[in-house]
Amino acid sequence: MITSLTQLDKWHREFAPQCTPVLQYIYDGQRFIQHSFDVILQSALQVYHCGLALVPQLSVLQLYGHKLTNSCINLTKARDEAWSLCLRIIAGHSSHVTYIAFSSDNIRIISRSLDNTVRLWNASSVLKATLEGYSSRVTSVAFSFDNTC
Repeated sequence: MITSLTQLDKWHREFAPQCTPVLQYIYDGQRFIQHSFDVILQSALQVYHCGLALVPQLSVLQLYGHKLTNSCINLTKARDEAWSLCLRIIAGHSSHVTYIAFSSDNIRIISRSLDNTVRLWNASSVLKATLEGYSSRVTSVAFSFDNTC
């Protein structure tokens, strides 16, 4: 879903850059999915019930979609005014992460932790693989410039 919205954003910026409201909807859609990723994975139908109640006050989705919000939802804390600078928190290591690297195309992330694991992620923070089989301690991680390894 994030990949589709990213491709739509790229296409729209190239062929219809003057239509900024659509770009704002695309941006909010990307941020909403990143913000609610874990909820969507566990219960996608929950998004239809209360998703708009969770978006920031000044987001396009909130400004134009507030009439679609389920009125029986009572928020216990004030909604954020804008999207957080944090796009996503990736979780999976059982100890502190000591090294992290992004591929040059920003699609993959590799991380090394004090739990003695190396994990490969895609940028939407879905765990792709836990790397195993190395015989000595891993001290750093990196991608090749052309992202082949």
